[in-house]
Amino acid sequence: MNISAERNKVLLNLSFFYAMFLFGINYGMVSPILIELSEKIGSPIAVMGNFFSMTAAGFITGSILSSILSRFNIRKIVFLSFYILLPVSIIAIAFSYNYFFLLLSGFFMGITNGLLESNITVVLAETNKGREAQYINNSQALFGFGAFAGPMISTILVKSGISIRNAFIFIAVLCFLNLIFFLFLKIPSGFEHIKEGASTDKKSLKKDLLLKHKTNSNIFFRNMIIVAALFLAMFAYGCSEGVINSWLPTYLRLEKNFSALLSGNTISFFWLSVTIGRIVIGFFSRKIRSTYILFAITIMTIAAFKLGTYFSAPAAASAMILITGFFLAGIWPLIVSLGVEFFPRQSSTFLPIVIMAGGAGTIFSPWLAGVIYANSNLSRAIDLIFLFIIILIAFFSFLLYSDIRYFKKKV
Repeated sequence: MNISAERNKVLLNLSFFYAMFLFGINYGMVSPILIELSEKIGSPIAVMGNFFSMTAAGFITGSILSSILSRFNIRKIVFLSFYILLPVSIIAIAFSYNYFFLLLSGFFMGITNGLLESNITVVLAETNKGREAQYINNSQALFGFGAFAGPMISTILVKSGISIRNAFIFIAVLCFLNLIFFLFLKIPSGFEHIKEGASTDKKSLKKDLLLKHKTNSNIFFRNMIIVAALFLAMFAYGCSEGVINSWLPTYLRLEKNFSALLSGNTISFFWLSVTIGRIVIGFFSRKIRSTYILFAITIMTIAAFKLGTYFSAPAAASAMILITGFFLAGIWPLIVSLGVEFFPRQSSTFLPIVIMAGGAGTIFSPWLAGVIYANSNLSRAIDLIFLFIIILIAFFSFLLYSDIRYFKKKV
């Protein structure tokens, strides 16, 4: 089956977007039914956050593997591997029968997700030059649509009594369909940059850190601080998203007295709001400097979230949670876009490491929230989101200052 280069590019993008949609579904299905899942395997609710921590640990493992494997000319094999592993990992979750097996399955699924998101993000950036931010935002938007569908699916299942296992198997079948579609497509090797003289060793990374300025220790030190700020900002973002994804539906049920259906629908529409936000913010990112947008949306996020936890009326609280999702939406893709802009020749090595920093946050925060919940209450645990967004404001203030002072090109 011969496909023209342009058509192959379009179909490849569609396959990636579909994979991100499926990733979003399985990412969002578990948290709204955390109480029911804990009852099914006979474990306390307070320890169920460890499932999300194990998934995040697997995600980091997958991101590290992605960074290592990017140095070899085996990209087609890597993509086939995680296209196969995605449905297999979902089936493993479906047949989890105790707490240990659930954690193990979550770790395995996380490895697959780390490989998937890291590699798809890199190839989207490589094959859509000049529109990297737009295509990365679009892939995250498709993830958001999946994350919108996932909680709704699980809450409908809880209400109707349909087996959760069967739902996961259905999603796995959809993943296998994407694998069949992908088999007919060609994927760029990723070694074109090496042929052009862009080395993947540490010396080349040092050159990129200097950003084409004259080599001197002051510039190198300055840019190392910028790199650290990008890493730590992604870590703080990962922490806030980790608490939202793992504990927010349970918080709404136990502390705000939401029904299982209302809680599930709220988190579903939260992810729909994230999707809309990524589309809208992605549009503005073509016209406004990314650092300006990051600072503004983070301020709006913290204001909306604090009002959401303050209001007791379900309608008002839900509305503020949706607004939180809209503004929170742009943070992840814009941090990634900054990384691509600052270090263009090292995107295949740099991006997985930045994404890994976010994964580290999603390991740490669900566990920490569970510890706080076990020793205090769930409201205190949810306040971690507020704390991590405050930290984000500090890092984005520094990046905004650095952008204005040192970088003239539009980010």
